[in-house]
Amino acid sequence: MIRYIFKPLLASFALVFILAACDSNTTNENIDDPELAQLSVAIGDEVSLTSDQQRDFEESLARHGGNRFNREPGFLWTVAADLQASLTDEQKAELFAGTEDAEDGLSFRGLLGFPGSGGRYGLGGFMGGSRRHGISPMDSELNLTEDQETALTDIHTHYREQFRALADALNNGEIGQDEVLSQLLTLRDAKQAEVLDVLTDEQEALLEEYRAEREAQFEEYRQQVNDVRNDVLGLTDEEAEAIDALYEEQLATRESLIEQLQAGTLTVTDFQAEIDVLETARQELLAGLLSELQYEIVQIHDALSVRSGKFGHRGGRGFGQGRGQGHTFGG
Repeated sequence: MIRYIFKPLLASFALVFILAACDSNTTNENIDDPELAQLSVAIGDEVSLTSDQQRDFEESLARHGGNRFNREPGFLWTVAADLQASLTDEQKAELFAGTEDAEDGLSFRGLLGFPGSGGRYGLGGFMGGSRRHGISPMDSELNLTEDQETALTDIHTHYREQFRALADALNNGEIGQDEVLSQLLTLRDAKQAEVLDVLTDEQEALLEEYRAEREAQFEEYRQQVNDVRNDVLGLTDEEAEAIDALYEEQLATRESLIEQLQAGTLTVTDFQAEIDVLETARQELLAGLLSELQYEIVQIHDALSVRSGKFGHRGGRGFGQGRGQGHTFGG
């Protein structure tokens, strides 16, 4: 039976985070996209942007971010550079100091490093990708029968309610992180088994083909984001190679930690501690490699990425490698 969901646990964590953390309805009428509008308001309130700074920030988000369907690859890097030139030293210090606190609220979205919707390290667009029944954005190509549509919708609704209950229990302090992890794994496997029982072999093969296409698209997107990052920071080839090498090294480490977490040989607390070690190493490399201006842009990009995660956008810090999102590669 084809395991067509790659890193499916990440999807579950992403869903738990979204249900638990996205509770803000604040919007900004000057930006069409609600996620970016919320980000604009959040940053403006946090560092007390002046009216001119707020206007410039909103214009940058609108110009480069667009909306979820047409965002420029790596747009947060460009926005971060604009903001770096606009903020005072005091505002930057306040923004950087608040990043760790903001990231605490993303523990279950950023926990595994690459949660999110789609992309190589997210749920891959297969489980949770459709608003109708949470299987795939390519529903029309699967030629689902009416009975299959009904069955898959029922499965999706059933498990969504259970994920929501887990999120509520976590928020209310009724359950610990390790128990949440255990239950998420159980729910993930149960949902996957039920879905596979509904699909035919041909439909599973189509999903596997779609997964491969998504991986290829991700790699192309990741390179586009890298190009924007390199251009914004003015990186030399050697500097870009050093950052990319660290990314690949840490990615392998993260995947090993994820495997240990899923196997039950690593607790959530220990996992988070290991991720903190990786983040410290990343910061040390960047601080030693980049100029003060370049490093400030990286810190602002981190800050924007972490805070945008609260509103359903790709959350968490990252190298700006693409969208897999995690800590985030989304902007």
